[in-house]
Amino acid sequence: MAADPYTTPQNPVTTLARPRVNPGTAFSRALPAISTTGVLILGRYWHAHGAAHSIGDAILTGALAVGCTIAAAVVDGADSATTRATALGLAGGCAAAGIIGYSGELALPLIIWALATTAAYALARRTWRTERHGQIEHDRRMEADRARYDNKLQVEAIRAHAIELQSQYSVTAAAYQAKALAAVIGSQTAIPAVDPAVFALSPGARAALEPSTLRLIEPTTADQAPVTESIS
Repeated sequence: MAADPYTTPQNPVTTLARPRVNPGTAFSRALPAISTTGVLILGRYWHAHGAAHSIGDAILTGALAVGCTIAAAVVDGADSATTRATALGLAGGCAAAGIIGYSGELALPLIIWALATTAAYALARRTWRTERHGQIEHDRRMEADRARYDNKLQVEAIRAHAIELQSQYSVTAAAYQAKALAAVIGSQTAIPAVDPAVFALSPGARAALEPSTLRLIEPTTADQAPVTESIS
């Protein structure tokens, strides 16, 4: 069975692909909550080991938070947005850790944890939306390119099939012409040769055409006498 020219190995019939779940996407969605929860746990552990109502530890974490904020304000360059976001995140983590470690009761650390988690998700949501729009645009361009290349492959397959059909038609026509020519030549060779003796004159005709001076013409009837006629 001949292969379909419209479906080539390089251009198979595409089917609807099932969407795949990226494990990294789920982890990135949970990363803000994991980060703030980790800061809460480490702050309470620090509280249990000497940071409770410690002015020095509170000043240390406050200084770290201020330093990270200043670094985020003065950073500049190609990756300034990423560096600024990282510095601001560290500043917020240091400030939250200082408050959680200094506070004696658990109510204030939980409030700080809830606020930090909300702020982290609010900031991350913008990044996720930008990434999603970029991914959608990338998929759209890839789909357009795939459709264009599939169209080119189908056109080339149709052209190749047309050339193949034209070649087969040319070969068939040439074979038919050769067969017809051979039949004509065979029929011509079957005609018998013409004998030159057929067109030769008989002796009587040849003698009649000779320039004789006299020829006796036979009478047409029995009662007529011979007549002598001069032939010049």
